[in-house]
This record gives sequence, structure tokens and C-alpha cells, in this order.
Amino acid sequence: MSEDERNLLVEMLETSRERVRAAIETVPEELWRRKPADGGWSAAECAEHLVLAEESFLDIIRNRVLASPTDPVFAVQLKGKDGVVVQAMQDCSVKHATFDFLMPKGAMADRRIAVDEFLRRRSGTLHYVRECSEPLHHHAQELGPLGLIDAYQWLLLIAVHSERHAPQIQSAAA
Repeated sequence: MSEDERNLLVEMLETSRERVRAAIETVPEELWRRKPADGGWSAAECAEHLVLAEESFLDIIRNRVLASPTDPVFAVQLKGKDGVVVQAMQDCSVKHATFDFLMPKGAMADRRIAVDEFLRRRSGTLHYVRECSEPLHHHAQELGPLGLIDAYQWLLLIAVHSERHAPQIQSAAA
């Protein structure tokens, strides 16, 4: 990853971290576990989903995507797909079913635990991005309707995924 890509990714991860922190911290305690009328997730469930996703996506990147064979062709083949990944996650008009392992199970009943766990895991993601020397554009793996995306694009997904759910946390408690 180039220094510009690293800097952009760090900025996106830090910005989305602050949006999620603010979203969680502004939900009134009495509304934290209340499910919205439309049957969606409560603020607590959204936060738990983000906590689970943060560590799971980084684990997938490290242990699956980067464990795949290196292929420099991916760098050319997938160049320009960064925007597709970002746009797909930002498009809230399209509902995406999550993976079973990212489904909330009621483990974040306490807002403080949710904030602390999210921040701890995001800190690990940021550390990884700042120190990473892997050829991220030379490893790729399929991700549902996005198709083949490289390891850098998987990292972008982490940041944009959080951005997608921060407003959902706030609206769930409205």
C-alpha cells in the first residue's frame, strides 16, 4: 500500500471511529436496548454488530485473504475498485443481510462496554494499518455481490462499514 493509501485509510478509520463513539455515547441509556418500530436492530445490537465485524474482518484479512497465494495481477485487475467498495457500503437504500457470525446476540447491554470494546478493536485495526508491510493489492478474496476485492479494499470496508452503521445507532434510539 502506498503512503497516500495508508494515510487515507488511517483517516477513514479514525473518522469512523469517532462517529461510532459519538453515536453510542449520545444514545440515552433508557433507549439503548429498545428496538425500533420497523423491527430493525436496537442501538445496542448495532454496536455489537460493529464490535464483532471489526475483529472478524481484520481476522479474515490476516488469515484468509493474505494467506491466499500472491498474485500481482490483482493489483491491475482490481485497481479502481476502491470507490465501488466505498459506494456500495455507503448506499443505505440497499439492505444487506449480514453473516451469521456478525449477528448480535445481546452481549452489549452496557453502552460503556460497547464503546470500550469497539475502541479497543479499532485500535488494533489502526495499529495493523500503520505497521502493515504486506502486499495488500496482491491478495484478493470474493465478498458477496462486491465480487473479488483485494486486501486493501477489505480494510476500506472496515472503515466504511462503521460509517454505515453509526447513523443507524442514533436512529434506532430516536
